[in-house]
Amino acid sequence: MNYYLSLLPIFLWIINGSFNTEKSVFTVAPIPWEEPFGNHRAVLQVDKATDAVKMNIDWRRHDRDPEKRKFIIIEATSGDTVSNIHRLKISNENCSLVFGPVRNPGTYYFYYLPYIVQEQYG
Repeated sequence: MNYYLSLLPIFLWIINGSFNTEKSVFTVAPIPWEEPFGNHRAVLQVDKATDAVKMNIDWRRHDRDPEKRKFIIIEATSGDTVSNIHRLKISNENCSLVFGPVRNPGTYYFYYLPYIVQEQYG
């Protein structure tokens, strides 16, 4: 059984000058996403198309070498994956990266603990 219980705090800076200072909201996802994306995601709201988006997230990760882990960013409407992700600083306390280009404004999902599903353990 899959449980998708948390979204992490989100602090989003758009390089073209917009700045989002809204408080972080922790919620339970209304619909579970696909299992290989992992149990955690951040929901990003991008206000307009731009060449690059800078994103900063404070988190508490207890795994070793979080800077080596796979990250996936997906546009919510189309399901397209953003392939250009540049890591600025990744640690057990926070994540700072730049991704883009963002062709469409809207919601993007940042999955930061994806894994390979092993059917024999289901």
